[in-house]
Amino acid sequence: CKVGVFETKTSKRCGWCRMIQPQFDTLIIGAGFSGIGMAVRMMQNGFNNFVIIERASDVGGVWRDNSYP
Repeated sequence: CKVGVFETKTSKRCGWCRMIQPQFDTLIIGAGFSGIGMAVRMMQNGFNNFVIIERASDVGGVWRDNSYP
């Protein structure tokens, strides 16, 4: 169970997912340089109801995934 965020209508949800319906004004996809920068800028402008999703286990995006000589 992933708190029902990406579940389809036909998938079964646990009791916890039925109680919590997360709602955000903004979804930031990627916790790389741009995603983190967007979050900082939003907070500086008073927008705090957002979530950042990242497919990797850590932040960093391209800078984490690639190594340069």
